[in-house]
Amino acid sequence: MANLYEAQIITPAAKVDGPLVVFDAGAGGASAMLIHFKGPQSWTASLAPGNSDFSCTARLWESDEFIVVVHGQAYLIDAITRELKRYFGGFVEGVLVIPHLDLLVYHNGLWVEGLFSSGYAWQTTRLSWDGFRHLKIDGDDLIGEAYDPISNSWHDFTVDLSTGEAVGGSYQPHKQEL
Repeated sequence: MANLYEAQIITPAAKVDGPLVVFDAGAGGASAMLIHFKGPQSWTASLAPGNSDFSCTARLWESDEFIVVVHGQAYLIDAITRELKRYFGGFVEGVLVIPHLDLLVYHNGLWVEGLFSSGYAWQTTRLSWDGFRHLKIDGDDLIGEAYDPISNSWHDFTVDLSTGEAVGGSYQPHKQEL
C-alpha cells in the first residue's frame, strides 16, 4: 500500500498521537527535531540535526518512504515499518524529487548527488565555490547556476540526471604550470 502517510515537521510542544521513535545517527546529543508521520498508525520520529539551515520533508517514489532533512542531515525513512533506511549528508542545502526517473537529487552547495529508488546513483564533480541558485529540472537534466566568489558572479551548469555527468559551473581547479 502506498501513500498512507504524511510527514510534517512539528514543534516539541505539539500534541501528536502514537509512539516516539528516536533515531540516533551519531549526533552526540544535539537538539533533535520532531517529524510526525500521520497515517493508520501515526508516530513521531526524533531526528538529530546537521550543519545547515535547510530542513524539509518529501515523499519518495510513490511510496510511504520519505526524505527528511533536519538542518542539513538527511534521513530516508519508511513510514510504515518505521525503519531508518539510510542517513547521509550533514550539510544538505537542497533536495529535488524527480518522479519520472525515480530519483532523489540533493546538494550541499558544492556538488550534486543522485539516489535512485534502487540505491545510490552518482555524484558530480565539484561545480561551485560556494552555492547554487535557480535550480530546475528540464527533461532529464538539472540546470542551475554556481557561485564564484572570486569574480562575484554566477556560472551556468547542467547535470545529466541519468548519469551525473556535469558541464559548466564556477569551480575550475587551477592548473599549476612548472
